[in-house]
Amino acid sequence: MNMTIYSADAKRPRNGRTSLDVSLLILLACITVMIVIAILFIVHERPNEKTKGYSESNWQRRVILESAKRRRIDHSEMKLLEEQWTPKGPKVPRVFVLPKAKKIEPLPSRLHIEAASANPISVPIAAEDVNQRGPNGRTPVMVLVRNTTKSEEQIIEDLTRLRSAGADLNLWDDYDDTALHVTVSSGRLPVVRKLLQLGASPVIRDHKNSTCLHLAARMCSLDMVKILLEVEEMKMEVDAVDDDNRTALMLVAMHDRVDAKIAEALCAAGAKVNYDGDNTLNTWTGRTALHFAAKYDNAQMVAFLLEKNANKDCQDHECCTPLHLAASEGHEGPVKELIKAGASVMLRNDKSQTPYDTALVNNQAGVAALLASGDNLRVQLYSNNGEIFASSTPPGIKGAIHSPYMDSGFGTFTDGSTYDQNSHWSISNEPINRSVLSPHERFVCNDGYIV
Repeated sequence: MNMTIYSADAKRPRNGRTSLDVSLLILLACITVMIVIAILFIVHERPNEKTKGYSESNWQRRVILESAKRRRIDHSEMKLLEEQWTPKGPKVPRVFVLPKAKKIEPLPSRLHIEAASANPISVPIAAEDVNQRGPNGRTPVMVLVRNTTKSEEQIIEDLTRLRSAGADLNLWDDYDDTALHVTVSSGRLPVVRKLLQLGASPVIRDHKNSTCLHLAARMCSLDMVKILLEVEEMKMEVDAVDDDNRTALMLVAMHDRVDAKIAEALCAAGAKVNYDGDNTLNTWTGRTALHFAAKYDNAQMVAFLLEKNANKDCQDHECCTPLHLAASEGHEGPVKELIKAGASVMLRNDKSQTPYDTALVNNQAGVAALLASGDNLRVQLYSNNGEIFASSTPPGIKGAIHSPYMDSGFGTFTDGSTYDQNSHWSISNEPINRSVLSPHERFVCNDGYIV
């Protein structure tokens, strides 16, 4: 056709690949959506695992693993602590003390109840009941002697009935006290006498290893001591020592400040005034009754013991004399009694101290002045065997010289008293230069120093 074309639209022709591309895009979009949904589902399900029950196996495994890990940490920390606090050296095995089982106290019997009452015992007393233990391990007899509501006459009557039924008077309670220990400590003289008549032993020891005589001496009861000493068995144990290694006489020397009648009774029964205790015990101090009287400011007892020929210069385990102890405590009364009796002011203890030194060390100015005074500081002269043969109180004398070459005869102190030169002593009113003494001479100064 011969037609003129004025305009035309150019378009790309369609083909099959266009629909395929659209399908792929749709498929990719679906896959992407599915992946997103899957991720959201997984994220949503993870927290819910912890909310599952304890029976789930995965949760149990997690608990087991965490516990094992915690144990490993605890063990590591404990090992570090042990290395830090445990001392180096041989390991000491650990000792675990089990708690003491609580004791179940037995109930009191009818006999216990009546023994503790204010009325006489009325129930029949059977042999199987008379020694039965009640609270604190006490028998009816022990309960009876502790009774403060009954009269002593009624206690004695009930006690006689119990003994006739077979009561054992020498049993201990849970505190290691017998009926006699309790009665002596309470001061019931008639009941004590009755117990002794019925066969109670006064030499049985209590928890402090004390006999009844120790208890009476500590109480300073003259009548109680006399009752106990009527028993021959007690006389045989008059010098028995307690856990502190003290005899009854030592306890009286410490505590009895009224008079010396108890000490006199003990000495009459055979107590030894110079006995210094049992040296096989670890509590031994080597001190006599005189040591205790001097230490505890019992001047009247010091005077009594000195009259009984107590060793005034006896030395204990520290080489202290009674004068050392009295001076160290500042007790002027015992110091005066000892000096008056001729106790040595020259002896030294294991610290090389005289009584004067011990007074100074312990700030006892009064006793130090007493020992240094012209009335009491004595120049004591000793013969070759060590016995005092002359003594004086010359205020001006500085010392004495011993020489085997000195002439015999009598010398004169500055106060006018004389001494025997047959023992080869001379005195000096001036300080002596020890360096000029011959090898055969000895010098004794006022503080007791001997060259």
